[in-house]
Amino acid sequence: DPDGDNMAVYIYANNNSAGLNNSHGLVYIGVNVANNTQITYNLTALPVNPNSAGLVGLWHFDNMSEFGENDQRNISNSVYDFSGKGNNGTLGNSTSGTNPVWNSSGKLGGAYQFDGRDDFVNVGNMTINNLEGTFEAWVRVLRDPSDAGQGFILWMGNKSGNGWGSQQEIHLTAGTTSPDSQNNFSIFLTNSTNSNGTSGGGPITLGKWYHLVGTWKQNDWIKLYVDGILVSSAILNFSINAGEWNYTYIGRPGASTRFFNGTIDEVAIW
Repeated sequence: DPDGDNMAVYIYANNNSAGLNNSHGLVYIGVNVANNTQITYNLTALPVNPNSAGLVGLWHFDNMSEFGENDQRNISNSVYDFSGKGNNGTLGNSTSGTNPVWNSSGKLGGAYQFDGRDDFVNVGNMTINNLEGTFEAWVRVLRDPSDAGQGFILWMGNKSGNGWGSQQEIHLTAGTTSPDSQNNFSIFLTNSTNSNGTSGGGPITLGKWYHLVGTWKQNDWIKLYVDGILVSSAILNFSINAGEWNYTYIGRPGASTRFFNGTIDEVAIW
């Protein structure tokens, strides 16, 4: 800056031959950076490409005002869906303190920190491919899951259940969970009659970034990847009913319980 003022610094990276743009590829945000500061960034991952086949939801959590994003509570569309499907989110609700806190130090660009008490993002009704699908997120757990119990990272259901009820649902979690009651990550599905899940990747290290992918194919399999490694799998011997996804939350299940304590970044649904 010729005037010597502090600046915001943004670093973009991707593997798209079409070049960079501000809808994807943001990997670093430097806030209030002093003039003449040398910045070194260690690139270890890339954001999800919004043009990925089958993508139905993508939330970078970068708080970019040019896309209508802001970090204020209970404002519709304040968390932009970069998949282009219009599944924008709302931070918390009308109750004070229910919005997670944005910070510029996410895994890729910015991220939201959830307090484990009442913070969440409400995405609402979504349409997904019921035959097969994937949940993906980067997470840092900040409270010992073996003490705090299960924390819901991403939850989708047909009614406002508590995470293990009789409703149809899919969820990605961290902590002491069914089916194996260990300090692991888990992916779980139920169609209200049948249910199954798989867990692994533990014990969870507090403050460490983990890349989670839970994927499934009905009447076939369910798999969990942690940092690109398949850590567990199970048979998924039932189908998911179509058209019953009335609720989608990041940081909690349908009911006000089992809130996630930690930082979440780069959430995607296929």
